Amino acid sequence: MSVAVHFEKLHYEVQNELKKAENSVSIAVAWITFNLYSDIFKELIKKGVTVDILCTNSPTNQKQSELISQLVGYGVNIRLCHMPRQTNHMHHKFAVIDSSVVLNGSFNWSENAKRSFENLTIIYDEPEIVSSFIHEFDKIKNLDKEAIKSLQSTTKCNEQNCDGETANILVFQESPMRMIYELWGDIVQCCSVCGDISYSTLKSGIQDTYLHHLFSKSDFDLNEEEIVQFDRDIDSHLTGYSSCGVVIHGIGFVCREIIGKHREDIYTRIIWKNKFVNDAVRDRYETDFNVSYN
Repeated sequence: MSVAVHFEKLHYEVQNELKKAENSVSIAVAWITFNLYSDIFKELIKKGVTVDILCTNSPTNQKQSELISQLVGYGVNIRLCHMPRQTNHMHHKFAVIDSSVVLNGSFNWSENAKRSFENLTIIYDEPEIVSSFIHEFDKIKNLDKEAIKSLQSTTKCNEQNCDGETANILVFQESPMRMIYELWGDIVQCCSVCGDISYSTLKSGIQDTYLHHLFSKSDFDLNEEEIVQFDRDIDSHLTGYSSCGVVIHGIGFVCREIIGKHREDIYTRIIWKNKFVNDAVRDRYETDFNVSYN
């Protein structure tokens, strides 16, 4: 891995790295002054490079609608991201180039940022870091305003003297095995504080063959590139996930462990959480939520 940190001429450093792109550029930057980069974006499109850009939906970016439309017509994919509240933004400042280079820091790609104290870190050839940024880019790309709003919509627990939040968890009876072709579970609503003893089943008999297919792949030996793609597939499928019209905040599997001659530990292990509800969904619940599909 190679890392370069910059505090000056950041506009130049960004342009320089963009010009090197051969296959793809994924940009998630809150504010971009597009006329500073439009020629480079056009040259990349001419070279056959895919250019995807996510910015925040703000008056500053909206004022550039004419130029943005021109770039979209030229082949650049640009989206202004709407958040449920005006005080929230798609606030990232990163880019991934050719799935091998990450640009990240405080620097917005804007005229105003050129006159501020900012920083830019460029990371080369670090697959795990690259994968993390691509995951985040894909999450944002796959969510619209209403989906984000629904994913943020946890509620206060109704139990007396409890200050926890409730979330919807899709709980499968057991971890998927290679020879099982049907994966069944229930959607339960439980509290972050009293979830082991106070919960309700919203939907029963949920089946997701594609989800089973994704998780069953983890039983096989995968090379580094396949592992990265596997993680992206799961993340892409689960982001914004809903079932039977119910928003899913987390997904878990019932686990069974023998801890003695006559004792079995049964619990639910959470394997995925929506990014907006980390505080509302535990990593483990000491119950199987009465999910039983034998």
